[in-house]
Amino acid sequence: MRRYKRSLAALVLIGVASCGVAPGPPAELTVLGHLQLPRALASASEAVVELRDTNDDRVLTEQRQLLRSDQTSLAFRLQLTPDRLPSGHALSVRAAVLMEGWAQWLSEPVAVNAQRGSVDLGTLALARAQRPLAFQTRIDCAGRSFVVGMAGEVLTLRDGEKSYALKSVATATGDRLEAVGDPSTFVQTQGRGAAVSVGDEVYPDCSVSR
Repeated sequence: MRRYKRSLAALVLIGVASCGVAPGPPAELTVLGHLQLPRALASASEAVVELRDTNDDRVLTEQRQLLRSDQTSLAFRLQLTPDRLPSGHALSVRAAVLMEGWAQWLSEPVAVNAQRGSVDLGTLALARAQRPLAFQTRIDCAGRSFVVGMAGEVLTLRDGEKSYALKSVATATGDRLEAVGDPSTFVQTQGRGAAVSVGDEVYPDCSVSR
């Protein structure tokens, strides 16, 4: 009988060992990678790499480093303890190079799987970014977006990579903003609604948000 009990106990232990133990969360999330930096960096340039909670749009941790003018690449390492990892949220890494106070170069966001514990993103490429307009107003036109704001002292319409200096023009239906030297490009708003025309292509049913 004792031999039977010992055999049964041995079988139970073997069964538990074969089933294995469910892995717990990683002790720490580590994200590694490199930035391919633009040439001819301005003095006092700074690289910023952020690990973000995509759901809440907040920075969980970041690395900042001043750059030399002749520097061509930069290694980065971001670390986050489990107590700071938001459960069930999507995470992403994005990098920027700040020059003259704004992000002149940006990388695309890269998704990060926190369950892997250690993630090597390889080399992140940076692309030139447009300087943000001051006092921006966004105009959404059925999937196409425009931005109106101030570029220095010039009121500007931005359509993707293209920009148009605007002036105010009185019309029979009220004031509208026209591109300087090109009346076929204009913005006309009424309350939260708007119409936008770029090179005779008119978007009549747009919405305005600030």
